[in-house]
Amino acid sequence: MKIILSGGGTLGSVTPLLALVEELREQGEHQFLWLGTRGGPEKVLITEWNVPFQGIFAGKLRRYFAWQNFFDILGLLVGLLQSIYFLKKFKTQRVLTAGSYVAVPVVLAAWFLRIPVLIHQQDLQWGLANKLMRPFATWITVNFDCILQVLPRRFRKQAFLVGNPVRQQIKELLTTPKDKEVLFKKFNLEPDIPVLLVLGGGTGALHLNELVAAAMPHLYQFCQVLHLTGKEKKAPLTEGEWQKRYHWQEFIIKDMPDVYSVADLVISRAGIGTLSELAVLGKPALVVPMPHSHQEVNARYFADNKAAIVLDQENLAPEMLAQIVARVLSHRDEQGILSENIKRLANLDAAKEIIELIK
Repeated sequence: MKIILSGGGTLGSVTPLLALVEELREQGEHQFLWLGTRGGPEKVLITEWNVPFQGIFAGKLRRYFAWQNFFDILGLLVGLLQSIYFLKKFKTQRVLTAGSYVAVPVVLAAWFLRIPVLIHQQDLQWGLANKLMRPFATWITVNFDCILQVLPRRFRKQAFLVGNPVRQQIKELLTTPKDKEVLFKKFNLEPDIPVLLVLGGGTGALHLNELVAAAMPHLYQFCQVLHLTGKEKKAPLTEGEWQKRYHWQEFIIKDMPDVYSVADLVISRAGIGTLSELAVLGKPALVVPMPHSHQEVNARYFADNKAAIVLDQENLAPEMLAQIVARVLSHRDEQGILSENIKRLANLDAAKEIIELIK
């Protein structure tokens, strides 16, 4: 098949589509083209997966009045014309997206050209982009059963519960574990000290990064921190003995399996892509959702299933964070319960089930 994928702006809408690319490549010869944002972080990741990339115009979707909305309508129209051009030139047979405002003109163009479209809904709260694209979808796939329950009845005939696709390199850790001794040397870690992995997300989380940096004088006494800060989002760290147990990088793409392999405990935002990877691996996690966002709904679901410990950013002090980390790291039973419960929220066959639909 000739397949166009669309998503970007953040990496949340990108990683499940890359999992589909991996699965499709295993099953046969297919051609891909990615239509994404012109300035988002996704181009680097997609290029590393050897998928041709083309940036297009797209209007950002806002639910409030702003003068930029007038220019965004123009951007949407330009993006629609670009999408029609690329879909026809590529002789596209399927369009796949997992959300993102850049996919809206692509899906509209596919509907106009009568090309089948699959929309995947990851988060527990329907995003505006997916809501706008639902009427034009041939298939709608969802991550959790409760997402189907709030789906309007007119869309349910084409809706399917599949879980969330996770990249093969993450799933392979379940059958082919990494050599931890080699990884400790790679990341300059001490072999007998617990590792706290902090994930700021693809675009970073400055407040979370600042919180962890402020907690380091306490954290270093019982663990070492491997921190992925996001591009240009590193928080200043005061000088002290704790610096030897603080290791940071802005962004890691190919080495994520290595990073997960050394982690004893993870602190993360509540982006569903990251939570899905943690679920597949059964990693105990402290989740700090972005305040007043859809992430709070994701986090609440994981908390209700006792699959993660959810912390409120607005009421979380550095000392409190360190105390919670110390408690979890010192109680193997609690780690085990979190690990087993989060595993129950994963479906390792999600990518295969989606591909069966589009075939």
